[in-house]
Amino acid sequence: VPLCRSEPNVMTLVGIPPPAATGGYQDSPATPELYGPTGLAFDGDQMFIGDISNFRIRQYNMVTREMSTLLGDGTSGYQEGIGLVAQLNRANSLAWHQASGTLYFTDWGNHRIRAVNPSTKESSPFIGDGTEGFTDGTGVSVKLQFPYGLVLDVAADILYTAGDGDNKIRSIVVSTGVTTTIAGNGDAQVLVNGVGTAARFFSPNCLAHDPASRTLFVSEW
Repeated sequence: VPLCRSEPNVMTLVGIPPPAATGGYQDSPATPELYGPTGLAFDGDQMFIGDISNFRIRQYNMVTREMSTLLGDGTSGYQEGIGLVAQLNRANSLAWHQASGTLYFTDWGNHRIRAVNPSTKESSPFIGDGTEGFTDGTGVSVKLQFPYGLVLDVAADILYTAGDGDNKIRSIVVSTGVTTTIAGNGDAQVLVNGVGTAARFFSPNCLAHDPASRTLFVSEW
């Protein structure tokens, strides 16, 4: 994971830098290794990392520089549980919910959005029933297709997710799990702007939310 501060200087914060880096798995006290770090979220000095090719979520203390595994046994699968008992399939994006102390993450290959409590390391289902689909609804009645992006609107207490497979942007009320399509209708088309479901996306993935303007930015693959 490279670090870039205000000055144009990039340095390696965690992981083995090139040319020695080949991708691997190692927690502290040895030199930490990652394999496909993608999503990041922060709680103070704690950095959470979606380590997708290791099928894990890692936790890095930026003060002590210690790395540990928060969730995942390292195999691709679906299993709720505590810490290394749980299984996941590519946690591409992470979102930290300060009010509840919960880390939400997209489980891309399992067509779900899940939650984990870092204090207990216990995971739980949040959105999606695990089968590919396009259906809005509440909680595990929802159907997702390769959810990728995830970002929190703190003021509204709403999560937004981008479906890499269903070509939709959806909103999720954190307190209830009510999930609603706000843009796109599932058709994969390039550069069709419009209002709500009149817009079209082609594999939307990463999201960013600007709290000042209440604007959601979407990148398309």
